[in-house]
Amino acid sequence: NLYELGARRIGVTSLPPLGCLPAAITLFGFGDNGCVTRINDDAKSFNKKVTSAAQSLQKELSGLKLVIFDIYTPFYDLVQNPVKN
Repeated sequence: NLYELGARRIGVTSLPPLGCLPAAITLFGFGDNGCVTRINDDAKSFNKKVTSAAQSLQKELSGLKLVIFDIYTPFYDLVQNPVKN
């Protein structure tokens, strides 16, 4: 356990839009937005659970600073608006 080893500042990344990965599109086809919606929904659900768990841990463990780096949103924006980005 990182906390027991003395870690007090921890950064974790969220999942990216996995339904936009070429492998997912090849296996499952794509929806209206060019990605596999079901898989993206699973990634968003997981990310919400990670955020909730991080908030709970920060309340429970004294001095813990746990930051979730959202990579879902910028990657999804990049896939949906490649010219803009």
